[in-house]
Amino acid sequence: MGHNAPLELLLVFVMGLGLFHGVNTVEETRNRLLTVMSDLKASCLLLDGNTNKRFDMHDLISDVAMSIASKGNSVFVLRYKHDSNDWPDDETVKECDKISCFGMSELPDQLKCPKLTFLSMGSKDPWMKIPTNFFKETKNLKVLYLSGMNLSSLPSISLLGNLRALCLRNCVLGDIALFGELKNLEILNIINSDIEMLPEEIGQLTKLKRLNLRRCSKLKRISPGILCKLSRLEELYMRDSLVEWGAEGHSSKESNSCLAELNALSCL
Repeated sequence: MGHNAPLELLLVFVMGLGLFHGVNTVEETRNRLLTVMSDLKASCLLLDGNTNKRFDMHDLISDVAMSIASKGNSVFVLRYKHDSNDWPDDETVKECDKISCFGMSELPDQLKCPKLTFLSMGSKDPWMKIPTNFFKETKNLKVLYLSGMNLSSLPSISLLGNLRALCLRNCVLGDIALFGELKNLEILNIINSDIEMLPEEIGQLTKLKRLNLRRCSKLKRISPGILCKLSRLEELYMRDSLVEWGAEGHSSKESNSCLAELNALSCL
């Protein structure tokens, strides 16, 4: 995750991978994570970050942890500082359980990793498109984090039926109605995106616990009836969005959600 990493992103990864058994809510997971991190800091395995919402790790500890995790070829990591920005060959990644690649110059047409549960990617080129069929053979994926990529057309993402956490940061997005097919999704982060509306299909994500729409400055419309369907929603973040909330009792295809919908969410 790099230096001075955000605690909330680690929380998303932990929840998506289901690392804490017997913990059901976002708050319970956060508290358990803080306890674990406190113990690791006491053992000098973790360091404080620039703020209390961030954490750090000494390079030596990071390298040792990566070496241990990479045994058996289950983890593959490619960082910006790496000499090569080419995607690894199929043989290198086919047995991988987790992949983190940043600074890619190109992507394969299809990611052939049937065991993959975690994928984190970022591009040097903010207009790099993910190929149409990229996710066809990654149906076990639980966590997907994408930064600075073009997702204007990505039909194969609807095949990720096991996905629990989807994080999109600084990405170019088209119609996100397909996200409604991700029925097991618990966390949806769309941060600093160009989306203008949240379509009604998002209301199909009835397992969603955390919705983050921060810094989506073009977001002006949330279809009415969406939010009240997200009965398990515990946390909603919308800082710097320009949503014009509708009036209660006035609903049409062109209208907006009203704040009263949030009152129906007992977990929020």
